[in-house]
Amino acid sequence: MRLRLVLTVALGAVAASAADPFRHLPLIFEPNQGQTDPAVRYLARGSGYTLFLTSTGAVWQGRGAPPLGLRLVGANSQPRLEPREPLPGRSHYYLGPDPARWRTEIPHYARVELRQVYPGIDVAWYGDQRQLEYDLVVAPGADPSRIQLAFEGADSLDLDPDGHLVLRVGGREVRQLRPHVYQVRNGERRPVEGRYLLAGKRGVRFELAAYDAAQPLVIDPVLIYSTLLGATSSDEARSVVVDNQGNALVTGETDSPVFPSTSGAWRGFNLGGTDAFVARLSPDGRSLRYSTHFGGSGEDFGASLAVDAAGNLFIAGWTQSDRTFPITANAVQRVFGGGLRDAFAARFTSTGSLTYCTYLGGAGSDMALAIAADASSSAYLAGLTDSTNFPTIGGAFQPAYGGGDADAFVAKLSPLGDAVVYSSYLGGRDQDSAFGLAVDSTGSAHLTGDTYSRDFPTTPGALRRAPGPSFDAFVTKLNPAGTTLVYSTLLGGNRASRGTGIVLDVPGDAYLTGWTYADDFPVTGGAFQTTAGGGRDAFLAKLDPAGAGLVYATYLGGRLDDSAAKVDIDQEGHAYLTGTTTSTDFPTTPGALQPTHGGLGDAFVAVLNTLGSSLVYSTYLGSTRDDRGHDIAVDFQGGLYVVGGTESAAFPTAPDDPISKTLRGGRDAESA
Repeated sequence: MRLRLVLTVALGAVAASAADPFRHLPLIFEPNQGQTDPAVRYLARGSGYTLFLTSTGAVWQGRGAPPLGLRLVGANSQPRLEPREPLPGRSHYYLGPDPARWRTEIPHYARVELRQVYPGIDVAWYGDQRQLEYDLVVAPGADPSRIQLAFEGADSLDLDPDGHLVLRVGGREVRQLRPHVYQVRNGERRPVEGRYLLAGKRGVRFELAAYDAAQPLVIDPVLIYSTLLGATSSDEARSVVVDNQGNALVTGETDSPVFPSTSGAWRGFNLGGTDAFVARLSPDGRSLRYSTHFGGSGEDFGASLAVDAAGNLFIAGWTQSDRTFPITANAVQRVFGGGLRDAFAARFTSTGSLTYCTYLGGAGSDMALAIAADASSSAYLAGLTDSTNFPTIGGAFQPAYGGGDADAFVAKLSPLGDAVVYSSYLGGRDQDSAFGLAVDSTGSAHLTGDTYSRDFPTTPGALRRAPGPSFDAFVTKLNPAGTTLVYSTLLGGNRASRGTGIVLDVPGDAYLTGWTYADDFPVTGGAFQTTAGGGRDAFLAKLDPAGAGLVYATYLGGRLDDSAAKVDIDQEGHAYLTGTTTSTDFPTTPGALQPTHGGLGDAFVAVLNTLGSSLVYSTYLGSTRDDRGHDIAVDFQGGLYVVGGTESAAFPTAPDDPISKTLRGGRDAESA
């Protein structure tokens, strides 16, 4: 078993941790093919910021932060820009309703070189997810004293006692390390003494010791940019799936910064607010297969992912972009339904090309929170709506709105997204919401969520048919046609309970996770934790294929608040949970990656055995601020992927491949 962290930045900056295998990803440069302002030649995105390369320098821009520009003073205004080291990935931008303005198949490079910025002097930009570097390469006989850098947007520049350059930008501190200067002789780097000289309020030159002018010289400053990024952007991963080749696919939302241009030109990606994104990472985490942004002028959120056997990717979420979302010509609903937001569904090929994108909603507010796909590439959506005219289909189980503040809904779309196969409300007279969805081999949809409705549709033999004083979790299975309930039951106790995630095994058992305040939740004898820990506890329950009995049910939590977000299972039936905890006594196991609570809310990862009676593995994931686990996926080799968000600037580090070193030693923990 291997744990792969894909925790993205939210409201804070995180330098890539040693526990994160994706830290090896190079900084990816894209040529500007119309996805941003014409003044930009290449761009690269980091965690919470974007780097824009122009003909005369570079600009760092983060959401909510002033831009920081580096200008090469007195340089050639038209240098030749040459990309180097092609990477296998591609970027796609499906932004706005006009396909003529979409930008697709944009290549990736690991390095961009600017030729002859000064006579005989080139600049090369490159880096990884931890730091950005730019080399000033001085040819034999060229004069390095010509080089002068101006940091535009910096409030002040200073040198610290170690010779590092300290820039203050909008109340933040950016540190550029003392330059590494060297020449290569006989294949070996030989250092040359060098330091910064301040030139005016925002200018910098280089002072160099004697060197061999007949040999090339490299001046290599390193910008430690993580300090620049605090509170500059909000990027959060919401869902992760793994395809049959072991690639991790992630969706969520991002505040993509735009180039701080005053030209008035169309500035491309991020037309306004938050955009949804999809990224596909290779199994080893060392390459980005593709990155796709999509959205409109409003707020757009990617909530859930699914992948079929052919590698097609399905995304569900919600959008506030009326008339500006990238709806395709074959969409089943091409017009925004109205209200605050519409649900949406989109399908992409295995290379990131858009197959369809459609609204799904009525005159109220509609949110798709879960998506699944079957063997024929039909997509199933679930979520909540307060639209009394949500597009249901005649013959569906519940064609009319139940009442209250919202109803859950479930819908099935054709493989091309051009028809609704079925669509149904699911709810009673009060509020009902669906948060999780799974589909079995017959095409039967299984939903989980919560309900306040005492008349929520349940079936004879249900474990519980009416909620307690607050709301209950529910589990509902529909037949493949979406016309009748196979089973439907509530699950709860004397206080609120919510189902947030569901997954199915081959025999048809449903594994349900979520959280509960109830101290009488129906846990089973022999469960790992039979009593409530206090506050809000996570729970895990396994239902038999008929939905008539609990195979097991257990609490999971400490004295404070603990909530599970999603669950996945491996081929043997071990359950893998992620979520968030504020408990300092959350149950962890010996050898955990992080055995103690970091601070505020921590993400957690827990693995239970096939009987739900013991923990195989459990660990905190977090540091001094809020850290959240949103989704979890297990690949066919036992690799474990977790996505979420963190505000902690000191997210935990550990040796490479830490989990493989701590989880081995028993059948339950062996990797395939």
